[in-house]
This record gives sequence, structure tokens and C-alpha cells, in this order.
Amino acid sequence: MNTHTKKPHILIAGGGIGGLTAALALLKRGYDVDVYEQASELREVGAGVQLSANGVRVLHELGVLPALRALACEAEGKEIRLWNSGQSWKLFEVGLESVEKYGFGHYLTYRPDLLAVLAEGVRREKADAIHLNARCTGFEQSASGVTLHYESGGAKHVATGDGLIGADGVHSRIRHGLFGDDKPEYTGMLSWRGVIPMEKLPARMLSLIHI
Repeated sequence: MNTHTKKPHILIAGGGIGGLTAALALLKRGYDVDVYEQASELREVGAGVQLSANGVRVLHELGVLPALRALACEAEGKEIRLWNSGQSWKLFEVGLESVEKYGFGHYLTYRPDLLAVLAEGVRREKADAIHLNARCTGFEQSASGVTLHYESGGAKHVATGDGLIGADGVHSRIRHGLFGDDKPEYTGMLSWRGVIPMEKLPARMLSLIHI
């Protein structure tokens, strides 16, 4: 019996939250993984992100929850309010109720902090797994594997592996190569984010705030 079977090698296009989570999960399962990210540094667009119990459980299994917990806030309660009347709805469990029902709480964190924790976890498993300045331009596949084409430093490069995951965002070259052009349509829905000092809130809206 061959005891030196080569690890399957998985390529991932995109080093955002999705790409790094997939990379860490695969590394933990014994796969060899390389991540190709077009940016010159790992960064995440946006501000805060909410992680409900199912997502927190994944981070626990990946071994990065203690690091994230030090940077995040665990919500004790949450209400959705109608802007002009203050009418509220409780949509799902958070705090102790979430822990008792699902085993994990509901966390609020800064997106770049989550990305940094995932990147640290990936690099613990494989120090050189993340390749920056590597912009995916396309791929080829055959019965024996897949070849990723990317540009770095003005030059064209290729990487070969046994599988390829496209985590390269809304303008994904991987998705384009598999399914052709897509035509996203704006739904007309949008939201506004704002921060209000607690002392400016009316008393009826302070019920969930603890200092």
C-alpha cells in the first residue's frame, strides 16, 4: 500500500472572507491549498458584519473563534425597528437564548478583523498559501486537473491543481469561464447605515443598551 499519497491540490481564486474560509477548511481536512488574490494586501470592503450561531460554529470548528472573540462583541439582544414609529420586531435569537438553543452566540465584528483572523489561520496551516498581486484572468480544465491563469507584476503566470474554487467576487472570471456573461440587475433596494450617539436616543429605544 502506498503510504505517501500526494495531497489533492486545490486552487482558490480570491482572498476574501469566502476564499479564506474555504482555504482554511480544506487545509484542516488535509488538502494542499493555494489562494490567488489580485490585491496587494488583504483587505475587506465594508464595515461591520453579523455572525449568527451557524457561522460562529464554523469559525469554532476552524479553530479561529478565540482570536475573533477577542475582537468582536457578543450581542445580548437585537430588535428591528420601523424608522418613523419605533415599532419593533424580534426576528431571531441572540445572546443567552442563542447559546442555549444552538450552542453559540451571535457576534458583531469588523469585517477586516474577521478577514485578518482567517488569514492568520490559513498561514498557520501553510505559511505561503496566500499569493497577493495575482489577478485571475481565466482557467483551463481537463481530465487530469485544472490550470489557473493569472497576472502578477505585469507578467502572465499559471498554477496547476486538482481543483479550482472561484471566490473572486461579483466580476468573477471563474464564473464567467463556466457560465458565460451574466447580466446582474439592480433591484432598487438599498439600505443606509448610520451611527447615533446613545445620549441622542429617546428613552423608549434604550431598552437593549447596557453600558
